[in-house]
Amino acid sequence: MAKNPNDYALVVGINDYPAPRKLNGAVNDANAFITWLTKDTGGGLDPAHCLKVLSTPNPLSPDQTDIDDKLVELWNNVLENEQGGRRFYFYFSG
Repeated sequence: MAKNPNDYALVVGINDYPAPRKLNGAVNDANAFITWLTKDTGGGLDPAHCLKVLSTPNPLSPDQTDIDDKLVELWNNVLENEQGGRRFYFYFSG
């Protein structure tokens, strides 16, 4: 059981941008933050409460709508939780 069952997170990692720009570490950083969030010695979140948006080169994504959709999905999860939400983490790398 998660140490903090009423905490939620949206994590975004973007390596891929229109040419010629590309980053190498943003997606890895985002995944590392998710790992920390879901450890009892870290954030203690339920893994189902940690939504992530990671970039892809082809097709190039995400766009703002993709991130907004994940935020709405997360908000709906909070509303379905009888105890609501306590803390919200937003992490963006890229």
